[in-house]
Amino acid sequence: MLVQGILNDDELPRLLEQYGKELSMEKDYKDYLRDLASKKVRFIIGEVVDDEEYQNLLAGDKYSFLRTKALYDRCMNAAYKREKWTKRFL
Repeated sequence: MLVQGILNDDELPRLLEQYGKELSMEKDYKDYLRDLASKKVRFIIGEVVDDEEYQNLLAGDKYSFLRTKALYDRCMNAAYKREKWTKRFL
């Protein structure tokens, strides 16, 4: 979801220009990723896993569902509703 957040950012061309040339990860880029994760991605995932089906899995300490395409698709649907994100590819 974090990658989709980056690819759906209107500032992507600026981000590529500013951070896409070095092999090391700059502090400002790390801050950008942290902000994106904490301000958008966590709410999208949280909204989806709030479903009773996922709550039962979490209660049983079962987290493998977090790597499924089904969860990803549901998260992308929620991301579209919240942020108008669409699936983008590299």
